[in-house]
Amino acid sequence: MKNLCWRRINMKHGNRWMMKILVLVLVLSIFMVGFVVPLSTTSVMAQTTTDPGLDQYGGWKGLQGHNTTGHWTIELIGDRYWFVTPENNVLWVLGDQHCTPGPVWQDCPALGYAPTWLVNEAKYSSTDAWANKQLERSQDWGFNSTLIMENAPKIAGMSRFLLLDMNWLTGAYGVPRAATFFVDVFDARYAVACVNKVEKEVGPLADDPWTIGVYLGNEQEWNGDSNDPIGLPNVFIGLPSTTAGKQYWVNTFLKTRYPTVDNLNNVYGTQFHSWDDVLQCTSIADNSTYPQIHKDKVDFSKDIADAYYKPLAAAVRKVAPRLLVLSERFLPQDFTQYLDYNEQIWKAAGQYCDVFCANSYLDYVALEKTDHIISDMAKASGKPILITEHSYIANDTSLPTYDNSWLGGNRVATQSDRAHAYVDYLNGLLSMKVQGSSGQSVNPFLGIVWHKWYDDPALGTGSANGEHYNFGLLDGMDEAYTPLTDVMKTANSQVYNAITHSTPITVLPAPGPLAPVNGYTVGNGATFSWESVQGASSYTLLISPEKTFPDGQTIRIDSIQGTSYTFTSPLAQGHWWWTVRANEQGTGYGGYYAQASEFIIKNLAGQLDAGLSLEQLNRVSFEDTRNVGGSASSYAFLDTTVKNQGDSSVRCVFTEWAWSKTGSTGRNDASVLLDCTGAAAPWKGLALTVCPTNFCDTTGKFIPSGGHLTASPEDCYTNGEIVPSSKYLRLRVWDQNGKLFLDRPLDPQGTLPTGKWSTITIPFGMYGSQNVSAIALTLVTGQDKIACDQRLTINVDSIVPLTNQNIMILQVGKAMFTVNGASKTLDSPPVIKNGRTLVPIRAIIEALVGTVAWDATTKKATVTLGKKTIALWIGKSVATVNGVSTPIDSTDAKVVPEIINGRTMLPLRFVTENLGATVAWEQSTQTITITYAP
Repeated sequence: MKNLCWRRINMKHGNRWMMKILVLVLVLSIFMVGFVVPLSTTSVMAQTTTDPGLDQYGGWKGLQGHNTTGHWTIELIGDRYWFVTPENNVLWVLGDQHCTPGPVWQDCPALGYAPTWLVNEAKYSSTDAWANKQLERSQDWGFNSTLIMENAPKIAGMSRFLLLDMNWLTGAYGVPRAATFFVDVFDARYAVACVNKVEKEVGPLADDPWTIGVYLGNEQEWNGDSNDPIGLPNVFIGLPSTTAGKQYWVNTFLKTRYPTVDNLNNVYGTQFHSWDDVLQCTSIADNSTYPQIHKDKVDFSKDIADAYYKPLAAAVRKVAPRLLVLSERFLPQDFTQYLDYNEQIWKAAGQYCDVFCANSYLDYVALEKTDHIISDMAKASGKPILITEHSYIANDTSLPTYDNSWLGGNRVATQSDRAHAYVDYLNGLLSMKVQGSSGQSVNPFLGIVWHKWYDDPALGTGSANGEHYNFGLLDGMDEAYTPLTDVMKTANSQVYNAITHSTPITVLPAPGPLAPVNGYTVGNGATFSWESVQGASSYTLLISPEKTFPDGQTIRIDSIQGTSYTFTSPLAQGHWWWTVRANEQGTGYGGYYAQASEFIIKNLAGQLDAGLSLEQLNRVSFEDTRNVGGSASSYAFLDTTVKNQGDSSVRCVFTEWAWSKTGSTGRNDASVLLDCTGAAAPWKGLALTVCPTNFCDTTGKFIPSGGHLTASPEDCYTNGEIVPSSKYLRLRVWDQNGKLFLDRPLDPQGTLPTGKWSTITIPFGMYGSQNVSAIALTLVTGQDKIACDQRLTINVDSIVPLTNQNIMILQVGKAMFTVNGASKTLDSPPVIKNGRTLVPIRAIIEALVGTVAWDATTKKATVTLGKKTIALWIGKSVATVNGVSTPIDSTDAKVVPEIINGRTMLPLRFVTENLGATVAWEQSTQTITITYAP
């Protein structure tokens, strides 16, 4: 690309001395201010001692280039390459990729759906809502760009790179393959496909100022099939004689160099009788006696790369001349084994592209020291380098342990280790120097891109060859790994300072945990302590039932002064993990987190209040069965943000995991349990106040576009249906002897409203009065349509024992009903009209020791119970309650009292609820439960 380096500006001889003086003055002023470019430059440095911040594209305002184009450019400023934004500010890429709600990249053929896709459908109201949250996260963590692919949502406010995936031209455009992941670029259909694909995918972004550039492919088999990496020239030589690639090798490449077959035989030591024999030959082995064979293959590598890049780059520059052209994102396999082949391929990439791109699953910092691999890339391509894919995976998540050697050294034990590795690698890249194209020492890197946003599914993704790894910044449930992302925020925020001052990124060391020690049991008012860290102004404590500290399941306490913290209210009983970090004085940068320590909470029972309000969690416990062969977990947290009465509720979180740690069947449920020993007795039932959240099951309902999260049907597998989390939970109750006597679905039809409080009344019915010892909400795995690897969350505010209440149970169509377990008979069965239940009210009210009066003249029924009196008229939609005019159903004026078969039938819910009773409806059995306390 022309005019990338500011030093190429032509100056007339008469202006040079004046320019030198201006440069000297500028350099001196920069030095005095404190922001120093490693080499003198005429680019503009912000004149301030504080960070000037970022422009709208993520560019740093502390250093400007010479970009007056209005679109993205690249400049060499001093000894560093930069992207320069349309506003002429520099940007060193801190990117992420595969930031998509799903289902692509999170699809799981083994499950038949994409777990993360269902998570995001339940969690976000629209694609825009999802995108806004990811933008907030990305910017908070210091990322400034992302990668998008065809059909992926474009996050507004985030600069982006577009990827042209050229691996799939065969199915879409009929271009034949030469290898599993490389097409026959000599086939005439390839050039046509390049134009069509670019027009379709790049065209819509041609004038988008947020799009930096276009990657021309991803991880193709430039060295041959991954299972047989023989080098790409040998792949083409092995093609059938009729293919375009083989025809080019013989009829163009060889015949240009060797006029006759005899000439070829003399140089190759072969015995071909004709050119047709050469076409039929599928292998020509290297031979040290005939070195020209290998030399020709090296040159043929360049021809293959030219054939790949020339039409593709030309198509992009024609369709979108404002966008930068980036090379294939090269997969780091066999770079050194086939170095001479690769150097020709890299040379072609540099010839046609503005940036050379390499994915990094090898330690390039170490390889530069041993093999000069980065120097070779820079020298061959002659272009700056962007590390376009890099990651570390750990073994402390809910995913299977890593088992694939291709990941090289990018494997660590924990999320804290991932953070350490990221900072170390970033420092290695920022400090590396190689010889530039004009002989000067330069840092070749334009930035680094993290792979990827979300973890893979535990049972493997179909989009990426079955990968099931902890690549993500977030787990598959849209929860960030706090020990990783907090440190990334610290590191990324220092990049520009590190570059301009030639200093490494620094992160405070982790404090040493002191108490509770690993595996220790603590109780009410648990105290955590740790060693002090020099330079720390405060500390941050994390507590979670998961070792990875996902932010959605983590209690976080910031700004702790001193080296200990005591909880004033107890945690729920169960297994927990804790970690701590130091926060730097002045900058506020957070340090590394200590390795996680496990502890067990066992509270003193304390006094059980009559309402079982759960405010203090003293008697609440949870369990995670994965460590004993199960596949379910439950957690309980005190939640002050969602409450119905008092200061808090209990947030109960259940998860069915797709993968079991031990591989055995084990238990198939997990409970949040309340110890009720000592509660008022006996109980006739209980009332449970709950607030469910959205849960997306696997019902298979396709959600059309129009603001909702959508994707094409072939990618979606199963699109779920949003239901309340209560649908897949069970309520269990144990008697005083520890015997389970009640085990029923909490909300089997999924009718409770989400985000709202509802009271569920559950009579013990046939079990009579019971001394209750424990109550549990339970997730049982394996239910039809339940989705794995998704949080099932419900808040519980109180559990009220029903001791002196009257409980009636009626059923539509049946005259028999019960009052506190005793059978009684209505003179007419309940019926449903206009969606509302009508009943002959007299028997019900009299069973509650109330009265019903009837005025035949005015067709008025008067119901009195306690201090409440309700008057209703046949055919009228308005009644009076203690003299106040009240609509019977504000949503439907057709709901009125009626005379049916000579019996006066009144709207059941309106009457009973206005008398102070509660009404529960069970759709599956059409059963009504009325609870009334005098």
